[in-house]
Amino acid sequence: MRQGEDEWTGLMRSAISGDSAAYHRLLKAIAPVLRAAARRGLALRCIQSWHDLPGFIAALAARVQAAQARLPAAVGAPVVFTAHSLPQRILDWHDPYPDQLRRTCELVAAQAGLRDWRFAYQSASHTGEPWLGPDLLEVLDQIRREGRTGVIVCPVGFVADHLEVLYDIDVEAAAHADALGLHLVRAATLGDGADFVGALADLLGPYAEEEAQA
Repeated sequence: MRQGEDEWTGLMRSAISGDSAAYHRLLKAIAPVLRAAARRGLALRCIQSWHDLPGFIAALAARVQAAQARLPAAVGAPVVFTAHSLPQRILDWHDPYPDQLRRTCELVAAQAGLRDWRFAYQSASHTGEPWLGPDLLEVLDQIRREGRTGVIVCPVGFVADHLEVLYDIDVEAAAHADALGLHLVRAATLGDGADFVGALADLLGPYAEEEAQA
């Protein structure tokens, strides 16, 4: 921190955070930091959701199109967008997480010109309570029953190569698809791609300008 700075802006790395328990756990975890900052005259704020950020949507659409190029055009593979499942009880709280996911998928599909796309949750935990579905493996089963031989999976809920991407999709889902006779191609995550970093810069820019003028 440089001398003279009195406002900080934090960014949730998950574009689609809704009003999730994870977000509230984060706020609880950093509460002591926020209180200490306030005592020193520092203001901290957090950008919670940016699920419809134009640059984010464009970057995802580009990853989907790159994945399509890896499959023969004749395959006509549907695209399955995925995100981490959460316990179904969030629906009782009217959590916007599912709606934000749906909006993100709709925007990416429109920009990528997709005619056949689905959505699935993944990585549900075994807690003994119902989790949001349908599960990715169930959707792969359905796609194969339709006579399809290829599928593209785009993990819109993950901006980097988390374990849920590298194992749950690249290992578990890929093995399941292979057993079905389904060629699975996973769209690359955004990572440190210049287009994604540029989108984040566009998101944070107004906050930086506001702080500079304060």
